[in-house]
Amino acid sequence: MVELPPAPPRPAFWNIRPEARLLVHCAHTHLDGAQSAAIRALATEDIDWRWLFQQSWQHGILPLVYRTLKSVCMDEVPETVINELREHSFANAGRTVALSGELLRLLKLYEAQGIRVIPFKGPVLASVAYGNPALRMFTDLDILVHKEDVPRVCELLRAQGYSSPQDRLAPRQMAAYRYFFNQHEFKHARSFFSVEPHWEIAPIICASFNSLQLWQRAQPIPWKGYDILSLAPEDLLLVLCMHGGWHLFARLAWICDIAEFMRVHPAIDFLRIMLEARRVGAERAFLLGIYLAQDVLGAPLPQEILQRVRIEPTVLDLAGQVESRLFLKPDSCATVSRKALFYLRIRERWQDRALYILRALTTPLATHFEKLPLRASAFFRYFLLPLWRVVKNVPDLLKTIAGWERR
Repeated sequence: MVELPPAPPRPAFWNIRPEARLLVHCAHTHLDGAQSAAIRALATEDIDWRWLFQQSWQHGILPLVYRTLKSVCMDEVPETVINELREHSFANAGRTVALSGELLRLLKLYEAQGIRVIPFKGPVLASVAYGNPALRMFTDLDILVHKEDVPRVCELLRAQGYSSPQDRLAPRQMAAYRYFFNQHEFKHARSFFSVEPHWEIAPIICASFNSLQLWQRAQPIPWKGYDILSLAPEDLLLVLCMHGGWHLFARLAWICDIAEFMRVHPAIDFLRIMLEARRVGAERAFLLGIYLAQDVLGAPLPQEILQRVRIEPTVLDLAGQVESRLFLKPDSCATVSRKALFYLRIRERWQDRALYILRALTTPLATHFEKLPLRASAFFRYFLLPLWRVVKNVPDLLKTIAGWERR
């Protein structure tokens, strides 16, 4: 039997701020006796409640924090803070109900038109992983569609009062946009609901990830009295890990999504996911996501998977970076060099790193298509636009190269 390396120390924030520890304990849908006792003890310390409120909002866990503090130690929380938490939590619950109803309405509309869509994240993930959709904060509706159905999906959204910044693009520009990007962003003029149709889910973090296989493994699940199509549990867990990796796991909510999803799927096949992740070049992203869920929030992991993580120094180092910056100000974590180095290191294959660099050098911003409506004959110039960003960020890019060489 292979002996496990010693477990790394607790995350850096664990011994720095009692508020951070309190937030982490609150970021669960189910608490055991030890966690409840720890929350009550921490609440009696000299807590900066304003900081805690702001961080709970910033990290997308405010409803969980409110519910936990209310049920475990409400008498220790200042009345103004608990009232503010209650107000925002109730507002989130109302928004959740409205977005859930809108998603169901759109799903029925697409079904009537013979268009297959798969909702992921949003209210469906909130229902499946959290049990109560109001415990998860989200602001948009993500749906996966077949690429050939994208024009019809967009046309139906426009007929329902939605609009997208890309609506003004000429056909050639639209084709260019869909070449570079994998989703549209639609917003309703009156309700301000946001809907994001995706024809690929993770081409940026993992170019080999084929969404067609997601469709083949998709399965119906009951939701709000209807059977809707959903990603297979193993696929959705991998998608959550890749999504969090693309955002540097800068919000505790993205780690919480993974931990709660693992909690409600105790029999999930981790080995199968790891083999699939390895095949498409997303093994590090997967291991990082599930390890953060275990290390930060105590999510259960099979010993063979935990062993695999602990012999992967890059994953442990990336996890340490995420944890050490989790409660820092966002602007202190978002330099170009730091993001680029993280994106390079989360990929385990050299060809994926090279492809990331190529895309970083040649992918224009979405706004370029709106502000610079180039003629078809000048289409190649869209590839040149990002070079200005590269030149502007040369100092940060040099730091990235230096940082990579030290690794």
